[in-house]
Amino acid sequence: MKGKMKLLNLALLMSGSLFIQHVAVAQIGPGTARAIPTLRTAEGDTTTVKVTGTILSTPPCKINGDVDLTYNFNTVVIDTIPAGKDQITKTVPISCTSAPNPSINLTISGGTGVSGKDNILTTDQKGLGIALFNGDSNNAIKLGDNIKLSLTAGRVDFSLKAVVVNYDNSKLKSGTFRTFATLTTSYN
Repeated sequence: MKGKMKLLNLALLMSGSLFIQHVAVAQIGPGTARAIPTLRTAEGDTTTVKVTGTILSTPPCKINGDVDLTYNFNTVVIDTIPAGKDQITKTVPISCTSAPNPSINLTISGGTGVSGKDNILTTDQKGLGIALFNGDSNNAIKLGDNIKLSLTAGRVDFSLKAVVVNYDNSKLKSGTFRTFATLTTSYN
């Protein structure tokens, strides 16, 4: 006995959302029918699939063990600023265990910079800045320039000195100050 099939659309209301299920109904004999669910979408049904990610040629370096580097000057007396007494030098460990070669670049960026004084980060206090120097050589570190470093066994320690300065000889006011910088490594 051959059965006939017809397609029915059943609408189900579940949790406030409307679902349409397509069901093929097979007529097996006179007065006997069986519903067979089918997988089919209604015409015009579409969705967007979003795929994102990051491709790295090699794993990134870790600067300071992936912990923020903080220079806390606590209390600075305005009269001591011109003498350069308010300074902090820290050793910044850099680990690049999968570097393709033993040479990397370190770049420091941040603040708005000071015209003609390209190693100074501006702070939120007018005229007050933080001058950056290589702690070993005392050479000024120009913001945005590459500092070439050589790795030994996948790591290097970099000495970074920060000095509080009055970059335009303005009359400084008492109060808090802050600035931010970003250290970025890249492979040569």
